Amino acid sequence: MNMENNYLESRIFKADVAELDNLFEYSSKLLKILEFSYKEITLINTALEEIFVNVAKYAYDDAGFVEVTLSNDKSSVKFVFRDSGKPFNPLDKKDPNITASSDEREIGGLGIYMVKQIMDSVVYEYTNNQNVLTLIKNRKQQ
Repeated sequence: MNMENNYLESRIFKADVAELDNLFEYSSKLLKILEFSYKEITLINTALEEIFVNVAKYAYDDAGFVEVTLSNDKSSVKFVFRDSGKPFNPLDKKDPNITASSDEREIGGLGIYMVKQIMDSVVYEYTNNQNVLTLIKNRKQQ
């Protein structure tokens, strides 16, 4: 398949950090097909890991699930995370002051900040009793 083809696939994972390898296998397969570099795949997977781990750790009091949908068009690849856990907008937290010393810096917020640096677009909405977080990474123009 070349990058001109649109690809769309959803998979449901248990909201459990033990599922990370399965998530990476899933995302890496698409990113390789779309000819992203090893470095880009590693960075994108770092962002996906941050989102997935947050859902796994915080969304549910008991066991739960997260649906991850991967799709692409000519200019970008999109990852949509959906879960039915507690409503939570990770974008509400203001970016940390990364120039502050570690003693002065507030705890938390670095992960989502990193996701926003890696991805070109990060959008949250709460719809149909679900958290929906959409991450988009633009393709570098050849």
